[in-house]
Amino acid sequence: VSSTIIQGVLAVAAGQQTSGVQVVEWVALVGSVFQFLLGLAAMSAITSQINPRSQECSHRP
Repeated sequence: VSSTIIQGVLAVAAGQQTSGVQVVEWVALVGSVFQFLLGLAAMSAITSQINPRSQECSHRP
């Protein structure tokens, strides 16, 4: 994900590419971020299935 983010930022910072190329890079960036967030959500779901008490507050009386 980080290399895609860096490429997207560099493309915008350079300002020398055509708008079509920038659109493609931003679409790729958004897709990569979305994929990363889906991975985090899946990891959270797996963790909550393995240890369901991890979602509870630990300092309840």
